Amino acid sequence: MPVWLASVLLLICGACFVWLLVKAVREKKRALIILSVCAGAAMLVVIAYIALALLLVGGV
Repeated sequence: MPVWLASVLLLICGACFVWLLVKAVREKKRALIILSVCAGAAMLVVIAYIALALLLVGGV
């Protein structure tokens, strides 16, 4: 997967994370909190992928 595509995925995961977290806090629903944690975990995986790709390639 190209690094630019991973960056787009990171933006999407980040937006979902923030949106779900705000909605969960407003509605106080446990399922939304769990979904926001999953979106945050996906964000961390994509960040790790980008960091690894940059380390292995030495730049974009």
